[in-house]
Amino acid sequence: MASKVLISTTMTWAAPARLAGAFAACGAIIEALAPRRHPVGASQALSRLHSYRPLQALSGLREVLEESLPDLIVPCDDRAVRHLVALAKKDARFTELVACSIGRLDGYETLLSRSGFLKEAERLGIEIPATMEVATEADLKAVLHTIGLPAVLKADGSWGGEGVSFAHNFDEAVAAFRHLALAPSRLRSLARAAKRQDANFLLQAIEPQNYAISMQRFIGGAPATCAFACWKGEVLASLHMDVVSAQEPAGPARILHRTTSKQMEDAARKIAKAFNLSGFHGLDFMRDESGALYLIEINPRATQICHLALGTGHDLPASLLAALENRAVSPRTAVTDAQTIALFPQSLPVGPHFIGAYHDIPAEDPRLLHALSAHKDIQNLQIALPNT
Repeated sequence: MASKVLISTTMTWAAPARLAGAFAACGAIIEALAPRRHPVGASQALSRLHSYRPLQALSGLREVLEESLPDLIVPCDDRAVRHLVALAKKDARFTELVACSIGRLDGYETLLSRSGFLKEAERLGIEIPATMEVATEADLKAVLHTIGLPAVLKADGSWGGEGVSFAHNFDEAVAAFRHLALAPSRLRSLARAAKRQDANFLLQAIEPQNYAISMQRFIGGAPATCAFACWKGEVLASLHMDVVSAQEPAGPARILHRTTSKQMEDAARKIAKAFNLSGFHGLDFMRDESGALYLIEINPRATQICHLALGTGHDLPASLLAALENRAVSPRTAVTDAQTIALFPQSLPVGPHFIGAYHDIPAEDPRLLHALSAHKDIQNLQIALPNT
């Protein structure tokens, strides 16, 4: 009997829709918990869509799990991870399922802390840039003296490039700390809720939250990333990429170049073992001008490249599903042997980096293709879209 996978997301990112098709191609039954109008609803791979209700996040998640009875849950953003951990700690009925899906629950307090995670990574022998938590503005000068300038300030509870500021001098560092450390005003949260049509911002208006701030030594160079699937602390498959182009500084990648990195692989294996991880996870690195890699953060959930089928040892959904079902892996046919991959729809409109690149377009699912294109709000789409 086919396994049932529940893809869970609180954001409108494209990755969940691509994962639905990937898991379905591996033989799984796919359901999704997602916001209204999410592109995943257009996927031909989906058997059922459950509406994510921000104002009843945990009770809604409980209802979906009771009704769906999934064998595996795949969270696709940090908020979805936090919801899973919170529910599993409140309701013991779901503890085993959530731990099977994402790993040992008591490790997530560290995994969701930027500075706490990097301290543990350093203890494991992984190269990181100097990173310290900044508790108050009074601490800032002392921390800067240790870290040095330029520096990067990051807030916990943020993702997708938000909650990150660069400081080249002391005044910029003070301004960045003040911006990140203070919860948004209720008026600003209400305005963001209306503009983005996202009720999660209503929660911020009702109950503003302050998050821990960390400061990290700036590493000049280029970003790199590793996505991996693991099961009970063992890495099953991985993808290593250098970032050629990103949507914005510190933001998600648009164009990637495939690479092989023993350092990335070793880091993934050490972290998976230390936290007894299961499911999909991603590591972000900076590669300096000499080629040295520094781990800068973890994404303890599925990332935007996890759906790619790139051959034996590099097909994350096939490997995870095989582990869940206790059988040999049957990887999908590799979608390309090109070294450069342009993600869709993030990479549109087409630019100069695309020469010889594989365009990761879901041509096999025309409805999803149109939904992702509309979601991107592209006025002059430069590819031919199939008719639906």
